Amino acid sequence: MADLDALNALLVTGCRADEVRILDGRTEPVGVAMVAERDHLLPRAPEGFDLADVTCPLVDKQGCVVIKTNAYSVPIKAGTRVEARLPAARRGLAFRLRRREALLHRLA
Repeated sequence: MADLDALNALLVTGCRADEVRILDGRTEPVGVAMVAERDHLLPRAPEGFDLADVTCPLVDKQGCVVIKTNAYSVPIKAGTRVEARLPAARRGLAFRLRRREALLHRLA
């Protein structure tokens, strides 16, 4: 695509074309069914909700926690459960203890 506006125009055109399609076993087009069920949908989620992958690992006897396949050392007593937050942008891994940030590992 030459630019984002051209891509968006192509996507809108494709969506509008799909609204006249009739699914097997149905009698009304997709667009009509979409309008009918719109009133039954939940409201959209508010913008800015957290996309972090959150786990609660236990600090092992070496003072490390395992997140996915990697071990990270943390300055927290062994046997303590911490909250580990891996943001969607994957720029850093934050560890929290009792709702307070305890450590931030920068990821390359």
